[in-house]
Amino acid sequence: MTKLFRRRLGGKSRVSGRGGVHGRTMNFFDAATRRLAWNDYENISVAVICRDARSTPYTFYRRFPNRRAFLYALVLVTFRARTSAFIKTMSEFASKERTVAEIIDRIVDEVIAGTMTVSGMGATHLAVRIGTSKSKGAEPYLAYRKTVTDTAVDLLSPKMRGDDAKGRIRSIVQMLFAAAADEAWQGGIPFTTAHKRERAKEYGRLVRRYLGIAAGDSGGVRLSAAILPHQPFPETMQAAYPLSKRKLRAYEREVNRSQKPGFPLGNPVEPLDIGIAATRDENRKTQKPFKRRTLIEPSKPHRKRRFRVV
Repeated sequence: MTKLFRRRLGGKSRVSGRGGVHGRTMNFFDAATRRLAWNDYENISVAVICRDARSTPYTFYRRFPNRRAFLYALVLVTFRARTSAFIKTMSEFASKERTVAEIIDRIVDEVIAGTMTVSGMGATHLAVRIGTSKSKGAEPYLAYRKTVTDTAVDLLSPKMRGDDAKGRIRSIVQMLFAAAADEAWQGGIPFTTAHKRERAKEYGRLVRRYLGIAAGDSGGVRLSAAILPHQPFPETMQAAYPLSKRKLRAYEREVNRSQKPGFPLGNPVEPLDIGIAATRDENRKTQKPFKRRTLIEPSKPHRKRRFRVV
C-alpha cells in the first residue's frame, strides 16, 4: 500500500498536508470549524472551506462524499476529540487531591471552552441545527455533555452531603451548558478572553450558590481551559476514527434515516395533545410535492403528439 501511495506521488515520499499523510483531512475540519464560528453553515460552501484550508475541491471530494457527509463528520470528530481530551485531562487532574472549589472551576472552564470558544461555538450550533431534524446527528454532542456531567458527579458527589447530591450536580451542569449555549447564541460570535474570564467567575459563583458551598478562592489552581487558543485537530484522529468515504456514506445514511422522536398520545387523551398531533399531521401533508393533474374531457381523448423529421 505504501509503494502504491508513493508511486502515485511520482516516486517521492511527499505527504498530503500538514502533520502527515492525513494532515489535509484535518485541515478541512480546522478550516470549517473556524468558519462556523462566524457564519451559518448554510452560507459555507465547499469552495470556501477549500480556500481556508489552502486546498482544492478535488482533494476535498477525494476524502468526503459530499458537503452533508462532511458536516456530519465534523460534528462527530469535533466532539469525539473533545470528549477524549477531556477524559485524558481529568484523569491527570483527579490524580491529586482536589477541593470542591477546584473541581467546580475546572468543570466551568470545560463548559465555557466547549461552547464559547472558536473551536466549540460553531460546532455546537451545527450539532443543534442538525439535531432538530436528524436526531442521530447530535448524538456526539450529547455524549460529550453526558461525559462532562458524569465526571462532575463522580468528583463532586463524594465531597458533598445529602441524598440528592448527584441529582443536584447533574442539574447544575446541564443548566451551565444551557446558559452558555444561550449566551453564545445571543452573542453570535466567539467571546473575548476577558469576557470568558468574567463568565467563568460568574458561573463558578452560580454553581457554588446552587450546591450550597461557601464562596472563596479556588486554592490557586485553575487550568483556564476557557482561555486557551484554538487547538487544531490531532493527526491521530484519522487513525482512531477512520474517515473513509465508504464509512462516511454509511454514517450519512444512518443520520438521514434518523428522525425526531415520536409523539405518543396518552390514555385518556388530553385535548391539547390532540391539537399538537393535528399540527404534526398537517406538517406531514406538506412534505409531499404537489402534482397538478390535467382533466381530460371524455369527448376529447388525449392524443400524443407526433413529430416528423423534415
